[in-house]
Amino acid sequence: KIANQNVYISIDGPPAIHDYIRGKGVYQRVRENINKSKLDRVVFCCTVNKRNFAYLEEMTRELARIKNSDLIFALFTPLKSYKKIARYPYSDEQRADLGFSWEERDRVLEEILRMKRLFPGYILNPDKAIELMGTKYTQDITRNCNMPSRSLALDVKLERKLPCVVGTGVDCDYCGCFFPYVTKALRLQDPESLEFFQKGYH
Repeated sequence: KIANQNVYISIDGPPAIHDYIRGKGVYQRVRENINKSKLDRVVFCCTVNKRNFAYLEEMTRELARIKNSDLIFALFTPLKSYKKIARYPYSDEQRADLGFSWEERDRVLEEILRMKRLFPGYILNPDKAIELMGTKYTQDITRNCNMPSRSLALDVKLERKLPCVVGTGVDCDYCGCFFPYVTKALRLQDPESLEFFQKGYH
């Protein structure tokens, strides 16, 4: 058995919402695979968007019942433009219906902070990193993002995606990725962010 088998799994809402985003039956298959596995820890990653925002508490309450699991929230990151893709009907919805305005973004972050208090110890986002995702700081941080130099993201053809896992055309001004902000919080010597990295969640 390999030690420290930590797996990151995307979960974007309760079953019906997750399956709408990720595909029919995916939520149940994820749960079944977790139940059959012998992982040391499962870290769920939820990308918050307008479609799943109202269901975050319901989702978190269910996930928190799973032994040896944690949860990280990110925000939906839009592209600068969207192209029609064969057999993919969601481009228009992503363009128009999933991203947050600046005012909505701050309200989402307030809700994540409330959820941290509601589920103590379960949500991994440090308070400082959540604060830095707010409209007051976002663009200063994303202009100095180090993800292209510290991460390697590959597409289905095993070709590198730049500048990050979202790929070409990402609108970095509205970046909702968790890691640029927790990295900045670490540089600011935030104790909760330091603990996050020390536990090996990066």
